[in-house]
Parts: sequence; C-alpha cells; structure tokens
Amino acid sequence: MANIVLARIDDRLIHGQVIAKWAKKLFFKNIFVVDDAVVKDAFATRLMLAIAPKDLNVKILSVADATELLKEEDDTATCVITKNPMTFEELIGNGIELKEVQLGGMGSNANRTSLVRNAAASKEERECMKRMC
Repeated sequence: MANIVLARIDDRLIHGQVIAKWAKKLFFKNIFVVDDAVVKDAFATRLMLAIAPKDLNVKILSVADATELLKEEDDTATCVITKNPMTFEELIGNGIELKEVQLGGMGSNANRTSLVRNAAASKEERECMKRMC
C-alpha cells in the first residue's frame, strides 16, 4: 500500500502551494491527481505535467486506476490530490486507507456556500465530509 503523506482536496489540483510548500515540507516523490474528468482532459493533463518539478513523479488517474496503483505502490511518500471529497470517499470505499484529508481551496459556485476562508462546499460535499469523519 502506498505511503500517503498528504491527501488533499483542492479544486486547483497541482499549483504553487502544493509544489512550493507541501512537497518540500513532506518530501513526497509522487503526486497522484485523482479525477475521472481530468484524466480525460488532455489540455489539463499536459498543463499539470508541465508545471510539476521534474523530480516528482506525477500521475493523472481515474479513481479505478488510482485505487489499483495505490494498493500496489511501495512505501514511497505520495501526495494524493482530488477536486472534491466524494473522490476520497470512493477511494476509502475501495480499500485505500487515509489518516486524514486536508481541505485546501474549494472555490465558490452557485451550489456552494462558504465553509471557511477559500473553501466553500455544496450540501452534498458537506454531507460527504461528515461521513468521512
């Protein structure tokens, strides 16, 4: 099973904070972006691969592929990033063990109301987070 040192919900996925702060603090070598829609978006995939430092192993994965890879992965320090809590709930349901899930940026939209600064959630997302607690 993978050594998940950071499990983060952030609708920006790979961005400066993840790379500049968390990669240096937690010394992870893998970043697994898990999102069924993003894996089908060639432009978003190319962009994330381009901005990630060359010393990090970045994979853009579907939930099914991430589940399989996380179960097979050795103990290399790994960061898993998703856009929403439902993806983590699905990974947990598939047998992936997480110690905690960090809430990063979740932008406002018509379905979301503010949780805390820089994080908003829909009713469905809030219910999902409660189930994972």
